[in-house]
Amino acid sequence: MFCNHIAMSENPLVKLLSYILPSEFNEYFDLTDVKEEERGVEKILHLYLHEKNLQPDGHTELSPNGFYPESCINHFPLNEHRTVLHVC
Repeated sequence: MFCNHIAMSENPLVKLLSYILPSEFNEYFDLTDVKEEERGVEKILHLYLHEKNLQPDGHTELSPNGFYPESCINHFPLNEHRTVLHVC
């Protein structure tokens, strides 16, 4: 697990992520890993998010783990690096 010696709510990287991604991501997902990939001159940032076992308020028809087994989402570039969200 990513930075397992620090409580997720106290993790400075998780706090930073809350400014980068929509607020719902921090509420419904845990950041589990961050990896950087180099493809030639291109650098790609991979953020791994795991869905929390929560049901959104007022949405009783929804259930957790809607992404099976993993969805990859191309996100906006961070500091000119392509960003891919891995959601499971």
